[in-house]
Amino acid sequence: MNIMQDSEFLSANKMFEAKCKLYTKEMNPKPTHKSSIAAGDMLKLRGYFSEGLDSNNSWADPERLLQFVWFSLCFHFGRRGREGWRELSKLSFGIKTDDSGARYVTEIQTEQTKNYQGGSKQKDQAYSDVRMYENSTPLDPVGSFEFYISRLRPSCQALFQTPDHHFKKAKSRWFRNEPLGKYTIAKLMENISSKAELSERYTNHCIRASTITALYQRGVDAKQICAITKHKDERSLSHYISQTTSEQKRQCSRFLQEAFYGHPPTQTSQDSRSSTHSEGENTGRTGEVTSVSQTLQNHFLSLAQPYPNCTQHIQIGTMNVYHGAGPSQPTDHSDCKPVKRRRIIIESDSD
Repeated sequence: MNIMQDSEFLSANKMFEAKCKLYTKEMNPKPTHKSSIAAGDMLKLRGYFSEGLDSNNSWADPERLLQFVWFSLCFHFGRRGREGWRELSKLSFGIKTDDSGARYVTEIQTEQTKNYQGGSKQKDQAYSDVRMYENSTPLDPVGSFEFYISRLRPSCQALFQTPDHHFKKAKSRWFRNEPLGKYTIAKLMENISSKAELSERYTNHCIRASTITALYQRGVDAKQICAITKHKDERSLSHYISQTTSEQKRQCSRFLQEAFYGHPPTQTSQDSRSSTHSEGENTGRTGEVTSVSQTLQNHFLSLAQPYPNCTQHIQIGTMNVYHGAGPSQPTDHSDCKPVKRRRIIIESDSD
């Protein structure tokens, strides 16, 4: 018996549906989406993690070292917020070198996920080769991962161990001999958001949304994004890539205010800083259009040079060359030959 479709439960289901609609109408709960991390908050995150470095750009804080390594793995590998973190071991990831000599961190052991459970019908795409490459900045993810592994307890196999707040920098072990709890890992990004004073309290899954959004906005193919995030269907990315950035939201608001007030509203200091880059881009586009128009005009005039004593009447995309008398000059038709006209049409994509 299906209690949602059986006729005996019809009145009860109608009452349940009515109560749900009434709750939505009275309480008006705002849906919570997995928002990506804003660009301004990314800047704050870099500053927060950099505070864990000393004057020599070496790690001096085990807690921020753990947070940065966890964030880097989550961001570069597009991992889910809660799934599988507690089960990872020190052998789950390793450092390799590619054909150009660059080092990178990649997955060594294949793990079960929601979409890939293994078995005899496991597809090859489950064994993806996602890489997190090194860079030359103080917050190098590969160098930080390598240093983090060297400071873990050898007797504990968990990848994420509890930081020892009574550690000594000169010692080789900065963590206690106990794994980091599931609840602590689940709340890592929320705690980082609070300590870094971000604009909102992001969840772990917001990092995954940031990975997809950042790759899509930079033109990465959806199939390649799925290879990183391990989505089975490219349509699953539609929720993430449909989000607009904070700058786009500010721009839309300015457009609507301009339509209401009849003129651009007075900008705040934040709006002025955010629009400086956009104005520079618009100026560059205007210069390009002007350059194209000038090039076309020069081309028109060069076409008229083989015809001496002629006048040119230039219109948008069209040049009329009148050989002899122009259209505005009086002509004695009894003494002159018929006027020869050559019409040249040039199409332009300058619009």
